[in-house]
Amino acid sequence: MRNPGSRNDIGIHKSISFDISRVSGFIQSISLLAVLVLITSILSTRFFSYPNIINLIRQVSINLIISAGMTFVIISGEIDLSVGSLLILTSTVVAKLLVFMPVFPSVLLGLLIGPLFGYFHGIVISRGRVSSFIVTLGTLMIGRSLAFLITDGKVLHNIPKELTRIDHDTWLGLPIVTILVAVIYLLCHLVLRNSPYGKKIYSIGSDTRISRLVGIQVGNTKTTSFVICGFFASLSGIVILARIGAIQAYTGKGLELESIAAVVIGGTSLAGGEGSVIRTVIGVFIIGLIRNAMNLLHIDTFWQDFFTGAVIILAAAMDALRTRRMKRIG
Repeated sequence: MRNPGSRNDIGIHKSISFDISRVSGFIQSISLLAVLVLITSILSTRFFSYPNIINLIRQVSINLIISAGMTFVIISGEIDLSVGSLLILTSTVVAKLLVFMPVFPSVLLGLLIGPLFGYFHGIVISRGRVSSFIVTLGTLMIGRSLAFLITDGKVLHNIPKELTRIDHDTWLGLPIVTILVAVIYLLCHLVLRNSPYGKKIYSIGSDTRISRLVGIQVGNTKTTSFVICGFFASLSGIVILARIGAIQAYTGKGLELESIAAVVIGGTSLAGGEGSVIRTVIGVFIIGLIRNAMNLLHIDTFWQDFFTGAVIILAAAMDALRTRRMKRIG
Protein backbone atom coordinates (compact mmCIF):
# COMPACT_ATOMS: atom_id res chain seq x y z
CA MET A 1 0.00 0.00 0.00
CA ARG A 2 1.43 3.43 -1.00
CA ASN A 3 2.28 5.78 1.80
CA PRO A 4 0.07 8.87 1.28
CA GLY A 5 2.74 11.12 2.73
CA SER A 6 5.50 9.89 0.46
CA ARG A 7 4.79 12.38 -2.33
CA ASN A 8 4.88 15.27 0.12
CA ASP A 9 8.13 13.96 1.58
CA ILE A 10 9.66 13.86 -1.91
CA GLY A 11 8.47 17.42 -2.57
CA ILE A 12 9.97 18.66 0.69
CA HIS A 13 13.23 16.84 -0.06
CA LYS A 14 13.43 18.46 -3.52
CA SER A 15 12.68 21.90 -2.09
CA ILE A 16 15.40 21.57 0.54
CA SER A 17 17.91 20.26 -2.01
CA PHE A 18 17.02 23.12 -4.37
CA ASP A 19 17.61 25.72 -1.65
CA ILE A 20 20.94 24.11 -0.72
CA SER A 21 22.01 24.21 -4.38
CA ARG A 22 21.14 27.91 -4.64
CA VAL A 23 22.99 28.78 -1.44
CA SER A 24 26.08 26.90 -2.60
CA GLY A 25 26.75 29.49 -5.31
CA PHE A 26 26.75 32.26 -2.72
CA ILE A 27 29.06 30.30 -0.42
CA GLN A 28 31.49 29.60 -3.28
CA SER A 29 31.66 33.30 -4.16
CA ILE A 30 32.22 34.37 -0.55
CA SER A 31 34.91 31.70 -0.19
CA LEU A 32 36.71 32.85 -3.33
CA LEU A 33 36.64 36.48 -2.14
CA ALA A 34 37.96 35.47 1.30
CA VAL A 35 40.82 33.48 -0.25
CA LEU A 36 41.77 36.40 -2.51
CA VAL A 37 41.75 38.81 0.45
CA LEU A 38 43.91 36.44 2.49
CA ILE A 39 46.46 35.85 -0.27
CA THR A 40 46.70 39.54 -1.18
CA SER A 41 47.11 40.62 2.44
CA ILE A 42 49.95 38.10 2.87
CA LEU A 43 51.73 39.12 -0.33
CA SER A 44 51.34 42.87 0.21
CA THR A 45 51.38 44.71 3.54
CA ARG A 46 49.85 47.74 1.82
CA PHE A 47 46.60 45.95 1.02
CA PHE A 48 44.81 46.81 4.28
CA SER A 49 46.08 50.40 4.33
CA TYR A 50 43.36 53.08 4.36
CA PRO A 51 44.49 54.71 1.06
CA ASN A 52 44.43 51.35 -0.75
CA ILE A 53 41.01 50.37 0.60
CA ILE A 54 39.53 53.73 -0.46
CA ASN A 55 41.25 53.37 -3.84
CA LEU A 56 39.78 49.87 -4.27
CA ILE A 57 36.29 51.14 -3.44
CA ARG A 58 36.66 53.98 -5.95
CA GLN A 59 37.93 51.59 -8.62
CA VAL A 60 34.94 49.24 -8.35
CA SER A 61 32.26 51.94 -8.01
CA ILE A 62 31.67 52.24 -11.77
CA ASN A 63 31.30 48.49 -12.22
CA LEU A 64 29.07 48.32 -9.14
CA ILE A 65 26.64 50.83 -10.62
CA ILE A 66 26.51 49.12 -14.02
CA SER A 67 26.27 45.63 -12.53
CA ALA A 68 23.29 46.57 -10.35
CA GLY A 69 21.22 47.05 -13.51
CA MET A 70 22.78 44.02 -15.21
CA THR A 71 21.59 41.87 -12.31
CA PHE A 72 17.95 42.72 -13.10
CA VAL A 73 18.39 41.76 -16.75
CA ILE A 74 20.22 38.48 -16.08
CA ILE A 75 17.73 37.38 -13.40
CA SER A 76 14.98 37.90 -15.99
CA GLY A 77 16.81 35.48 -18.29
CA GLU A 78 18.25 38.04 -20.70
CA ILE A 79 21.58 39.81 -21.25
CA ASP A 80 22.65 43.36 -22.12
CA LEU A 81 25.88 43.90 -24.05
CA SER A 82 25.28 47.61 -24.64
CA VAL A 83 26.01 49.05 -21.17
CA GLY A 84 29.61 50.04 -21.92
CA SER A 85 28.54 51.93 -25.02
CA LEU A 86 25.65 53.60 -23.20
CA LEU A 87 28.11 54.72 -20.54
CA ILE A 88 30.41 56.42 -23.03
CA LEU A 89 27.53 57.80 -25.13
CA THR A 90 26.04 59.42 -22.02
CA SER A 91 29.43 60.83 -21.02
CA THR A 92 30.10 62.37 -24.43
CA VAL A 93 26.59 63.82 -24.77
CA VAL A 94 26.77 65.41 -21.32
CA ALA A 95 30.28 66.74 -22.00
CA LYS A 96 28.97 68.41 -25.17
CA LEU A 97 25.87 69.80 -23.43
CA LEU A 98 28.01 71.31 -20.67
CA VAL A 99 29.53 73.68 -23.23
CA PHE A 100 26.29 75.67 -23.44
CA MET A 101 24.07 74.36 -20.62
CA PRO A 102 24.28 74.28 -16.79
CA VAL A 103 25.28 71.07 -15.04
CA PHE A 104 21.88 70.01 -13.70
CA PRO A 105 19.87 70.00 -16.98
CA SER A 106 22.83 68.48 -18.84
CA VAL A 107 22.99 65.59 -16.38
CA LEU A 108 19.21 65.08 -16.46
CA LEU A 109 19.19 64.88 -20.26
CA GLY A 110 22.14 62.50 -20.17
CA LEU A 111 20.36 60.20 -17.74
CA LEU A 112 17.54 59.76 -20.28
CA ILE A 113 19.82 58.10 -22.85
CA GLY A 114 20.17 54.72 -21.12
CA PRO A 115 16.46 54.29 -20.31
CA LEU A 116 15.48 55.18 -23.89
CA PHE A 117 17.85 52.55 -25.27
CA GLY A 118 16.60 50.13 -22.61
CA TYR A 119 13.01 50.71 -23.68
CA PHE A 120 14.01 50.08 -27.28
CA HIS A 121 15.74 46.84 -26.25
CA GLY A 122 12.68 45.63 -24.37
CA ILE A 123 10.24 46.39 -27.21
CA VAL A 124 12.34 44.73 -29.91
CA ILE A 125 13.13 41.69 -27.75
CA SER A 126 9.62 41.11 -26.41
CA ARG A 127 7.53 42.03 -29.45
CA GLY A 128 9.98 41.19 -32.20
CA ARG A 129 11.06 37.98 -30.46
CA VAL A 130 14.70 38.80 -31.21
CA SER A 131 17.54 37.51 -29.03
CA SER A 132 18.71 40.03 -26.42
CA PHE A 133 22.29 39.07 -27.31
CA ILE A 134 21.79 40.22 -30.92
CA VAL A 135 19.78 43.36 -30.14
CA THR A 136 22.16 44.68 -27.49
CA LEU A 137 25.20 43.71 -29.56
CA GLY A 138 23.78 45.96 -32.28
CA THR A 139 23.22 48.88 -29.92
CA LEU A 140 26.69 48.34 -28.46
CA MET A 141 28.08 49.15 -31.89
CA ILE A 142 25.59 51.99 -32.47
CA GLY A 143 26.34 53.65 -29.13
CA ARG A 144 30.09 53.48 -29.56
CA SER A 145 29.83 54.80 -33.13
CA LEU A 146 27.68 57.75 -31.98
CA ALA A 147 30.24 58.53 -29.27
CA PHE A 148 33.00 58.71 -31.90
CA LEU A 149 30.85 60.97 -34.08
CA ILE A 150 30.12 63.30 -31.16
CA THR A 151 33.76 63.56 -30.08
CA ASP A 152 35.18 63.46 -33.59
CA GLY A 153 37.77 61.11 -32.12
CA LYS A 154 39.04 63.83 -29.76
CA VAL A 155 39.17 64.18 -25.99
CA LEU A 156 36.41 66.33 -24.47
CA HIS A 157 37.61 68.18 -21.37
CA ASN A 158 37.03 71.35 -19.33
CA ILE A 159 34.35 69.64 -17.24
CA PRO A 160 32.94 72.05 -14.58
CA LYS A 161 34.02 71.56 -10.97
CA GLU A 162 30.36 71.30 -9.92
CA LEU A 163 30.25 67.93 -11.67
CA THR A 164 33.68 66.62 -10.70
CA ARG A 165 32.78 67.12 -7.02
CA ILE A 166 30.45 64.12 -7.31
CA ASP A 167 33.45 61.81 -7.35
CA HIS A 168 36.07 63.83 -5.47
CA ASP A 169 34.13 65.02 -2.41
CA THR A 170 33.72 62.92 0.73
CA TRP A 171 31.24 62.69 3.60
CA LEU A 172 32.22 61.20 6.96
CA GLY A 173 35.48 60.06 5.38
CA LEU A 174 33.74 58.15 2.59
CA PRO A 175 33.59 59.19 -1.08
CA ILE A 176 30.13 60.48 -2.03
CA VAL A 177 30.08 57.94 -4.87
CA THR A 178 30.47 55.13 -2.33
CA ILE A 179 27.44 56.40 -0.41
CA LEU A 180 25.52 56.65 -3.71
CA VAL A 181 26.39 53.04 -4.54
CA ALA A 182 25.28 51.87 -1.07
CA VAL A 183 21.90 53.58 -1.52
CA ILE A 184 21.51 52.09 -5.01
CA TYR A 185 22.15 48.55 -3.77
CA LEU A 186 19.85 48.94 -0.78
CA LEU A 187 17.01 50.08 -3.06
CA CYS A 188 17.70 47.36 -5.64
CA HIS A 189 17.76 44.69 -2.92
CA LEU A 190 14.42 45.88 -1.55
CA VAL A 191 12.86 45.99 -5.03
CA LEU A 192 14.04 42.49 -5.97
CA ARG A 193 13.16 40.84 -2.66
CA ASN A 194 10.07 42.69 -1.44
CA SER A 195 8.21 44.19 -4.39
CA PRO A 196 5.69 42.51 -6.76
CA TYR A 197 7.94 43.53 -9.64
CA GLY A 198 10.88 41.68 -8.09
CA LYS A 199 8.82 38.52 -7.71
CA LYS A 200 7.80 38.79 -11.38
CA ILE A 201 11.45 39.08 -12.46
CA TYR A 202 12.38 35.87 -10.65
CA SER A 203 9.29 34.10 -11.97
CA ILE A 204 10.01 35.06 -15.58
CA GLY A 205 13.64 34.03 -15.31
CA SER A 206 12.64 30.66 -13.85
CA ASP A 207 9.89 29.81 -16.35
CA THR A 208 8.50 32.27 -18.91
CA ARG A 209 5.66 29.97 -19.99
CA ILE A 210 4.27 29.49 -16.50
CA SER A 211 4.67 33.21 -15.81
CA ARG A 212 2.44 33.98 -18.78
CA LEU A 213 -0.11 31.41 -17.61
CA VAL A 214 -0.42 33.09 -14.19
CA GLY A 215 -1.02 36.48 -15.81
CA ILE A 216 2.40 38.14 -15.66
CA GLN A 217 3.05 40.63 -18.47
CA VAL A 218 6.38 39.13 -19.50
CA GLY A 219 7.19 41.69 -22.19
CA ASN A 220 6.50 44.72 -19.99
CA THR A 221 8.43 43.25 -17.07
CA LYS A 222 11.49 42.48 -19.18
CA THR A 223 11.31 45.93 -20.78
CA THR A 224 11.38 47.49 -17.31
CA SER A 225 14.49 45.50 -16.44
CA PHE A 226 16.25 46.83 -19.57
CA VAL A 227 15.16 50.39 -18.71
CA ILE A 228 16.63 50.00 -15.21
CA CYS A 229 19.85 48.58 -16.67
CA GLY A 230 20.07 51.46 -19.14
CA PHE A 231 19.54 54.04 -16.40
CA PHE A 232 22.40 52.65 -14.33
CA ALA A 233 24.64 52.56 -17.41
CA SER A 234 23.97 56.27 -17.98
CA LEU A 235 24.47 57.05 -14.28
CA SER A 236 27.86 55.32 -14.40
CA GLY A 237 28.67 57.48 -17.43
CA ILE A 238 28.03 60.60 -15.35
CA VAL A 239 30.22 59.27 -12.54
CA ILE A 240 33.12 58.37 -14.81
CA LEU A 241 32.94 61.81 -16.45
CA ALA A 242 33.08 63.40 -12.99
CA ARG A 243 36.03 61.19 -12.02
CA ILE A 244 38.23 61.75 -15.06
CA GLY A 245 37.21 65.34 -15.80
CA ALA A 246 37.52 64.50 -19.50
CA ILE A 247 36.20 61.84 -21.85
CA GLN A 248 36.99 60.12 -25.14
CA ALA A 249 35.12 57.52 -27.16
CA TYR A 250 37.48 54.69 -26.14
CA THR A 251 36.61 55.08 -22.45
CA GLY A 252 34.65 52.22 -20.88
CA LYS A 253 35.47 49.70 -23.59
CA GLY A 254 34.94 46.17 -22.28
CA LEU A 255 32.92 47.24 -19.24
CA GLU A 256 29.89 45.33 -20.52
CA LEU A 257 31.81 42.04 -20.31
CA GLU A 258 33.27 42.93 -16.91
CA SER A 259 29.76 43.69 -15.63
CA ILE A 260 28.34 40.39 -16.88
CA ALA A 261 31.35 38.60 -15.41
CA ALA A 262 30.83 40.23 -12.01
CA VAL A 263 27.18 39.18 -11.90
CA VAL A 264 28.01 35.58 -12.85
CA ILE A 265 31.06 35.34 -10.57
CA GLY A 266 28.84 36.53 -7.74
CA GLY A 267 26.62 33.49 -8.21
CA THR A 268 23.69 34.85 -10.24
CA SER A 269 22.71 32.24 -12.80
CA LEU A 270 22.96 33.05 -16.52
CA ALA A 271 19.94 30.78 -16.95
CA GLY A 272 17.83 33.33 -15.06
CA GLY A 273 15.50 33.11 -12.10
CA GLU A 274 18.25 33.12 -9.46
CA GLY A 275 20.56 35.71 -7.95
CA SER A 276 20.69 38.95 -6.01
CA VAL A 277 22.48 42.29 -5.95
CA ILE A 278 24.27 41.18 -2.77
CA ARG A 279 25.93 38.43 -4.81
CA THR A 280 26.77 40.99 -7.47
CA VAL A 281 28.67 43.11 -4.93
CA ILE A 282 30.82 40.07 -4.14
CA GLY A 283 31.47 39.42 -7.84
CA VAL A 284 32.47 43.03 -8.49
CA PHE A 285 34.89 43.02 -5.57
CA ILE A 286 36.41 39.73 -6.72
CA ILE A 287 37.27 41.27 -10.08
CA GLY A 288 38.38 44.54 -8.47
CA LEU A 289 40.53 42.68 -5.97
CA ILE A 290 42.31 40.73 -8.70
CA ARG A 291 43.24 43.97 -10.44
CA ASN A 292 44.16 45.72 -7.19
CA ALA A 293 46.39 42.82 -6.09
CA MET A 294 48.25 42.83 -9.40
CA ASN A 295 48.84 46.57 -9.13
CA LEU A 296 50.17 46.20 -5.59
CA LEU A 297 52.45 43.34 -6.67
CA HIS A 298 53.60 45.24 -9.79
CA ILE A 299 52.42 42.50 -12.12
CA ASP A 300 52.13 43.47 -15.79
CA THR A 301 48.67 44.87 -16.54
CA PHE A 302 48.38 42.54 -19.54
CA TRP A 303 48.00 39.64 -17.08
CA GLN A 304 44.98 41.24 -15.41
CA ASP A 305 42.54 40.22 -18.14
CA PHE A 306 44.13 36.76 -18.26
CA PHE A 307 43.44 36.02 -14.59
CA THR A 308 40.05 37.75 -14.67
CA GLY A 309 39.13 35.60 -17.67
CA ALA A 310 40.21 32.46 -15.83
CA VAL A 311 37.97 33.36 -12.89
CA ILE A 312 35.07 34.02 -15.29
CA ILE A 313 35.46 30.58 -16.87
CA LEU A 314 35.58 28.98 -13.43
CA ALA A 315 32.45 30.87 -12.34
CA ALA A 316 30.59 29.96 -15.54
CA ALA A 317 31.53 26.29 -15.09
CA MET A 318 30.25 26.31 -11.51
CA ASP A 319 27.05 28.04 -12.66
CA ALA A 320 26.51 25.33 -15.30
CA LEU A 321 27.03 22.61 -12.70
CA ARG A 322 24.54 24.25 -10.31
CA THR A 323 21.99 24.62 -13.10
CA ARG A 324 22.25 20.95 -14.10
CA ARG A 325 22.01 19.89 -10.44
CA MET A 326 18.85 21.94 -9.91
CA LYS A 327 17.28 20.52 -13.08
CA ARG A 328 17.93 16.99 -11.84
CA ILE A 329 16.40 17.85 -8.47
CA GLY A 330 13.39 19.53 -10.07
